[in-house]
Amino acid sequence: MKINRKNPAHWLHLSIFTLNTVISLLLRVFIRTPPKPVVVLYGHKLNSNLLSLYLTNQRREVSVVAVKYLTMDSTYYKHLKQNGIDAVCGIYPNSILVLARASILVSDHGLHCLSLLLKFSSIKFADVWHGIPFKGFDADDFATQRKYQETWVPSKLLGKLYIEKFGFEPTRIVVTGYGRTDLLINPSDNVSHIKRHLGIPDDTRKVILFAPTWQQDDDQRSIFPFNTSEQEFSAMIRLVCQKNNTILIFRTHLNSNLNTLSTGDPFYFIPHDLFPDTESILTISDIMICDWSSIAFDFLTLNRPTIFLDVPHPFAKGFSLGPEYRFGKIVQNISQLQQSINTYLRSPEKYQEEFGQKAQSIIEKLYDETLDGESAARYLHQAEQMIHRPE
Repeated sequence: MKINRKNPAHWLHLSIFTLNTVISLLLRVFIRTPPKPVVVLYGHKLNSNLLSLYLTNQRREVSVVAVKYLTMDSTYYKHLKQNGIDAVCGIYPNSILVLARASILVSDHGLHCLSLLLKFSSIKFADVWHGIPFKGFDADDFATQRKYQETWVPSKLLGKLYIEKFGFEPTRIVVTGYGRTDLLINPSDNVSHIKRHLGIPDDTRKVILFAPTWQQDDDQRSIFPFNTSEQEFSAMIRLVCQKNNTILIFRTHLNSNLNTLSTGDPFYFIPHDLFPDTESILTISDIMICDWSSIAFDFLTLNRPTIFLDVPHPFAKGFSLGPEYRFGKIVQNISQLQQSINTYLRSPEKYQEEFGQKAQSIIEKLYDETLDGESAARYLHQAEQMIHRPE
């Protein structure tokens, strides 16, 4: 759950969650560890790396750990329960017992009040983060995660970044791969089902994905590129789609302040907060347009045409991975964007001719040998190792 500081209900949720966490700390003294160790997942949504870990454990014939997803969002909790997810709500009393029995907590963002458990309990912590970043970070951004027992990263290059730029101890960095890539290598759903779930036509038209990053550190930044208005950009995209018999998905970031947008065939607005499963959307996308969003490095693994917008970045701390990691066509205006879309829709092989070698080189740097569909299995292996490791 993303906390909206202007929403009193969110503060109430957080207060109750904090109280339940404190009670769980007290109960841990009296409760024995269950026969099957409990692994708690915590993040804004059950998606990405956390989802891959959850699903991998569910598919095991014999699971040696119980994996549960924790949220403080009661509405989202009810939705998850309706879909058969082993979820726990932090504002309900049942979360107290789960946290009191937990052996490991795995996060992909921050901890909110669960930092109390990091400081005062024997629970072991691991972080999987939520994306390979263009965005610049420094040690201050990871002050909490540096206290974890382990941080699981996709490659040696990212491990080096964590150590040299973010201040992590080398012994706490483990190369596992990114579990979210498993969902792209071995999709859990077919294309037709994904399209129906998203509410877009299940037909043979190709799909363009437009996925800009959010305003970040620039409140005045527009997610519509090259100084176009929402109406101008929408009109341009609709024209391109009509000429090429194509659908476009407009995917906004969880933190985007754009909450509504006029939609309708062939233009579909599918924001992150309503459809958090990014990997399903990537699976059905034939081309992606983005700017500085980390979603590019997920789409990279699919080896499909990617168009980057040459717009200013919104990062106050510069880059973690710089512009040299842009692996596709970089366009500088609307005309070039239209031309590139037309080219790659009609002749996708031209993308491979132009950028295939560079894209492969960046894949090797960012993922080493981990694009084998087993990254989430390595997450579980590490979790099991941590459980049995002496204090």
